[in-house]
Amino acid sequence: NTYTALRLLERGGEVIAACTHKVPAEMVAIKKLSSDYVKELRKYQHENLLAIIDLYRSEGEFYVITDYTATTLKQIIAIKLPLEELHVFEGIQHLSRFGLAHRKLDSSKVLFLSDGCAKIAHFDECQSTESAAARSIGVIAVEMMQNGIPPEADKKLTLKHPERWSAEASNFLEVTSWGTLKDIEKNKFLKYVSPTVMKPFVEYARWDTMESLNMPNE
Repeated sequence: NTYTALRLLERGGEVIAACTHKVPAEMVAIKKLSSDYVKELRKYQHENLLAIIDLYRSEGEFYVITDYTATTLKQIIAIKLPLEELHVFEGIQHLSRFGLAHRKLDSSKVLFLSDGCAKIAHFDECQSTESAAARSIGVIAVEMMQNGIPPEADKKLTLKHPERWSAEASNFLEVTSWGTLKDIEKNKFLKYVSPTVMKPFVEYARWDTMESLNMPNE
């Protein structure tokens, strides 16, 4: 009885937007999980990882309470705004310090708070690893460069129109195809983007989706 469910969110899996009963009410997201594995990840929190607020079990099912996010990178890409840079490397690198890697990270699993801060989600898809692969960074880069069109699975990361991009971009994708995070940590193609720069993109995408309807003030 702590939360009131409001509506489904396009966040992958069964994710529901909800608000707290306390005053003032706060928006959160509730996701159904297959296990309580994510409780181990609470100690690995980082500004670019989706915050785990609480974890509970009801009628044999596990649920995680996280930050409410305004939109996804996939939704931002879909509206074809001139977005060229995004920084999620630090969040992925933070997980790797604890021997963890996100197995299926793509633009649908990079979420944004209303202030423009990027958050990596879907921790239930993390796995233990000795050397974190850089491929997920390359996959996200390809999706951004091709307006949401993903690369072919398990193949070298390439662009359908490489002539539209710099040699540095092609080199970055080649390294991320099979390399590790360490191989790209000093790559000049990785640029930091302030959350403030992202705010207009987040707001545009937010109001361009049905999720913006009947939203409580945050």
